[in-house]
Amino acid sequence: MTDRAASGIVEPRDVATASWPQAFVIYGVLAVMLGVGAIFGIMLMIPLGFALVLGAIPYTLTATFFIVRERRAARRALDAMQDFHVEMSIADFGGRAQKLSLLNGVVLGLLGLLLAVTTVNAVPLPDSTMFLLALIAAFSGVEIVANAGWIYRRKTVLAEEYALRTRTHSWKLILANRWLGWAIWYTGAGIAGFVLVTQPSNFFL
Repeated sequence: MTDRAASGIVEPRDVATASWPQAFVIYGVLAVMLGVGAIFGIMLMIPLGFALVLGAIPYTLTATFFIVRERRAARRALDAMQDFHVEMSIADFGGRAQKLSLLNGVVLGLLGLLLAVTTVNAVPLPDSTMFLLALIAAFSGVEIVANAGWIYRRKTVLAEEYALRTRTHSWKLILANRWLGWAIWYTGAGIAGFVLVTQPSNFFL
C-alpha cells in the first residue's frame, strides 16, 4: 500500500476538477455572458428575481437541512471507518464546483455591498439599481447550480470533512468557502423576507 493510499487519499475518479486559471476563465466567460444578458435582458431577469425572492427562504431552509445531514453523516463515516478513501482533488480544493462556488460567492457579496451602498445613500440611479438587481438575480441562479455540485455530493462532503478534521490540504479554503456560502444564503433569505414583508402586494394578490 502506498503512503497516499494509507493516508486515505486517492486520486479523483469521477470528480470534475479545474485549476485556478481554468476556473477563472470558465467563470469569467460566464460572468461576461450574464453581464451582457443583464444589460439587454433586464425585463427577462425581473421574473427570475421574483422567483428567487419567493424561493429564497424555502431553498435556504431545505439546503440547510440537507447540508447539515450530509456533513454529520460524513463525520460519522470518518469516525467509523478505519480504511476509508477520500478524493485528493476535493481535499486540495481542486473541484470545479468548489472553485466556481467560491468565485460566485465573492461576486455576489460585492454586488450585494454595492447595492446596499446605493440604497443606503439613496443614490438616484434607478437604471443602475435595476441592472444590479438583474445581475444579482442571474448570479444567484448560478450559485444554486454551482452548489448542487459542491454541497450535495457525498464524496465531496467526505473529502472536505477529512481535510477539516485533519487540518491538512486546503482546509482553510474549504472553511472559508463554507462560511461564505452560509453568509450569502442567509443574507439572501433575510433580504427576501424583508422584501416580502414590506412589499407583499408585489408578490401576493
